[in-house]
Amino acid sequence: QRIVVANDVSPSDSAGLDRSTALAIITDSGSKTSHAVIVARSMKIPSIVGMRDVTKRVHNGDWAIVDGYEGLVILNPTDSTLFRYGKIQEQKKTLESRLLEANREPAVTQDGVKVTMLANIEKVDEVKLVKDYNAEGVGLFRTEYLYLDTARIPSEAEQTLAYRQVAEALAPHPVIIRTLDLGGDKPMAGSPHLFPKENNPFMGFRAIRFCLEHTDIFKDQLRAILAASAHGNIRLMYPMISGAEELARANALLDECKAELKQRGVAYDKKLVVGTMIEIPSAAQTADILAEKCGFFSIGTNDLIQYLLAIDRVNDRIAHLYEPTHPAVLRTIRHVIEEAHRKKITVSVCGEMAGDPLLAPLLLGLGVDSLSMTPPMIPAVRYLVRNMKMSEAKKLADKALKLSDPKAIYALCTEFHRAHVRLG
Repeated sequence: QRIVVANDVSPSDSAGLDRSTALAIITDSGSKTSHAVIVARSMKIPSIVGMRDVTKRVHNGDWAIVDGYEGLVILNPTDSTLFRYGKIQEQKKTLESRLLEANREPAVTQDGVKVTMLANIEKVDEVKLVKDYNAEGVGLFRTEYLYLDTARIPSEAEQTLAYRQVAEALAPHPVIIRTLDLGGDKPMAGSPHLFPKENNPFMGFRAIRFCLEHTDIFKDQLRAILAASAHGNIRLMYPMISGAEELARANALLDECKAELKQRGVAYDKKLVVGTMIEIPSAAQTADILAEKCGFFSIGTNDLIQYLLAIDRVNDRIAHLYEPTHPAVLRTIRHVIEEAHRKKITVSVCGEMAGDPLLAPLLLGLGVDSLSMTPPMIPAVRYLVRNMKMSEAKKLADKALKLSDPKAIYALCTEFHRAHVRLG
């Protein structure tokens, strides 16, 4: 077993790690909201990123303690430090076992409000995690990892099989499949010619923009999702939609794919529900328009915060400015929820905020219908949900919306969390 130390790791690097041998990840660059870290978190691999020069200070054979809770790396620890951290590790394991025991219960608040808990996944084999952590379906299937894991583009048949396996394994629970979100920090290594170098890839040729230009790749995926939809409760979701025009173009291609499958005699769910991610400010501002053309919204807080605050989420030098509790973020989320509910469609949050026990009550208080997170985070969030009242969460949100300082809002959420966590 080893600790992985590198200048940086890509999402495909993280996804390719052997969980049985990789104890932790430490990098010079990156941030806690980068996709590589998100993937590692889903695999329960502690990650500490943005340490600037750790690769110069660490050598093969060094012993180290990686404290993912506090963001600390202790090189060549003393015996007393090892003993102290051994005790901490025992306490964390006890806490985790208690949370897992409580995780068998439904996520219902003390005033009787049911909260839907969904899982974010990248791979087919993570279906086991969805079940192990008692999720009620998949709120985000990041399909781009089917492409990152291979040197070639997977065929329509291969994709159909992957989506079908997940849908059948989790039926009748929903599986929300997000179409390709390649680009940004997720280039396709096997086809670099498809992604020319860009100065600002996060705001460049990625996700739906890539798909609407490479319609052959996009339509292969759409047909695969449609064909798999005959075998479970599948819903389709587009990423990085900036407005109604892009949504209309994507849906036009979807209609073409439906006609092609019908001609082939391939069955699909004719009532397939189609939704969109809300992660670009223009989409959030026109949520009323998009809500008329969608079956649901899923707020991708990771990118939404990045774009609202003009913060590069993988730039460790400005990572401290990435503030989920910024008033602009909370007001935007509240606006999207209000417009969605006005049009009678549901809203989920699938970003890292949803899996943060300190911030999940705030989201619920703002009116979110469901939370989708990396599976290992479900027990902690479920426990909090079961120990609070929805009326209290709404009061928390009302107080937060009146504050102007992100740190004061975060402190308010921390205080709420402490008041409702009773585990030893």
